[in-house]
Parts: sequence; structure tokens; C-alpha cells
Amino acid sequence: MRAEWEAVRDGIPTAAAGNLAVEELGALFSRQVGRLIPHDGYMLTGLDPVSGAGCFYAKEHGYSAATAHRVGVGELLGVDPFLLDAAPGGLCVIDAAGGPLGGPPPDPAVGDRQTALREVMAAEGVGVEMTIVLADGGRVWGTLIVVRERGRRSFSAEERRRAERLRRVLAAGVRRFVADRPLRPSSHAAPPGVFVVGADGAVLRATPSAGDWLAQLLPHATRTPGEHRGAAWHLAALSHHRATETVCRVPTPSGFVELRAQPLSGGAVAEVAVTAQPASGRVLLSAAGAWHGLTRREVMVLEQALEGMPAKQIARRLALSVHTVRQHLDVVYRKTGVNSREELSAALLRGGW
Repeated sequence: MRAEWEAVRDGIPTAAAGNLAVEELGALFSRQVGRLIPHDGYMLTGLDPVSGAGCFYAKEHGYSAATAHRVGVGELLGVDPFLLDAAPGGLCVIDAAGGPLGGPPPDPAVGDRQTALREVMAAEGVGVEMTIVLADGGRVWGTLIVVRERGRRSFSAEERRRAERLRRVLAAGVRRFVADRPLRPSSHAAPPGVFVVGADGAVLRATPSAGDWLAQLLPHATRTPGEHRGAAWHLAALSHHRATETVCRVPTPSGFVELRAQPLSGGAVAEVAVTAQPASGRVLLSAAGAWHGLTRREVMVLEQALEGMPAKQIARRLALSVHTVRQHLDVVYRKTGVNSREELSAALLRGGW
């Protein structure tokens, strides 16, 4: 089993860096995790490192679109869509039959939400689910939910220990998946799309180009009836809950799409307007530090460089030596996979600054 664990540990981050599609990443995670924790289905969600909104999603034999909406947005689970507060050690196991959980719930409200989720699981034919919170470096990068069908055994104590050990490995895989693709805005040529999302996740109104943008946000393998809205409803619900504008950067084959959600005023309470367009350079830069492991100082130098400042002026503004500025830029180029300031500027600024 040690050799199997080492193969999974070493294989996930490496394979995730192969310019995969979202559904291919999900299949990779499921296949590798399945070597240590057998399961019948999975749901993988990647989170935006700045806003915490879901930025990509893949599944196989997971919950239906309607159930995923109820669970994810919080009609049943309140304001904690991923049950993170019920996941001691980054893990939460829920048995539809009411069996042992992966640790006692920290408060009665969590227990109530787990009871509600059990009812949903039973209706979906799921016997047990395990949520693995993909966290590393003090940041949550996503969640992987693995499920077993009704009638199968629950996850054992040993399988739960294996899942806890996999958290950082899977988090590294999510980071590599995003960081390995070019840091550039989407090249999709449609005009910005605007759509209004209601409380149930349905698109109520939309501009003509909105549907085209929605089709960019989910891989073909998961684009089933009713599920096309999935890329937008979590962001909309998050924006409504926070009562403020919320931004998400979505990696797609054509580059990064910027989703910007704003609660509407003067209308229905839960309606949120979402704008989809190529991500601007500034929006990408705010997340690039997390994805590519840039330090705060490296991000500051890069921001000045993208505004067209020469190294000497950057040095004066940031109270650094010119040599240090150039060193920081060289590190940024290496981490982001480019060869020069011109190359990085051309990519990042294609969608505007």
C-alpha cells in the first residue's frame, strides 16, 4: 500500500499539469483517489483563490443538477455550501442511513443540515458521501466529494485517514491544473454577456450573447439540460449572501473568463446580475500570485511593469534597487512560463487592464 500511496501522491500533481480539460482533471482525480478509496461517483469543484467562488466543476455519477443547486447554493445547508465548518481535519463523511460521521458536528445547526442532506442523498440513491476539502498553504483550493451507492459500506477509518493525507496532494493538483495553462484572457469573440440569476439558480433574463458565454463555462461532458447554469449560480448566491460584487476567474480552453456578479437593487430580493467577458489583466493579476506562487513583492513589481514603467522607475517607486527589480521580474517570468515582459504583457493585457 505504501508504493500505491507514493504513486498516487507523485502522479496527481504531475498529470494535472498536462493542459487537461476540466472533465479530464476530474477523471484523473477520481481514478487516482480510487486506487486508495474506491467510490462510485465524484464531484470536483475548484475555487477561485481570491473570492472563494466555484470556478470549475466536473462530475461523474454525482448529484443531479437540481440537487447540486439545492446543496451548493444552500437551500438546505445555509451559508456553508461545502460543509467546511463540519469538516474537522478537512474531511466530512455523511451516511444517508444516519450512521457514524467523520467526527461530531461542532454545533446543532450543522447536525440539522446533515440531516437534511441525508434526505437528499437517499432520494438520489447515494448511500454515503465523503467531502475532502482541498486545502494547502492556508487556502482552500476546492473540494472533492466521493460517493458510494446505496447499499454499499461506509468509508472505513483507514480510508478516511487516506483521504486526509490526500488533501494537500489534490490541492496541489488543482493549482497545477490552473497554473499550467497560459495566463491570458479568453479569446472568445462574443460581446460581453449579461444575465440575471434568480433565487433558484435559473437564468431569468439575458442579453443575446449570454448563452454563448454560459456554454464556455462548462465542459461538454457535463453540459446536460439544466446544468449549464451551474457555473453561474454559485457565484450569484455568494454575491447575494455577501451583498456585494463578487468576481470569479474561470479557466477555459480559450483562456480565462471573468464572471462579475452584482446583487440587483429595486427588484426581487434574490436577483443577481452576472456579467461574463474576457478577464482583464488586473483581474487575472489579483489571482496570479496564488496560482503561480508569486510573493507579494513580486506581484507589486509585476503590476508596475504592466503599467509600462521601466525598471529604474519601478525601483524608485518601491524603494528597491534596479538589480532587485530585475531579479523579481526574472522570477515572475519563470513562474508564469514566459520569456519576457513583452510576452507577459501581450498575454495579460489582451483583455484590457
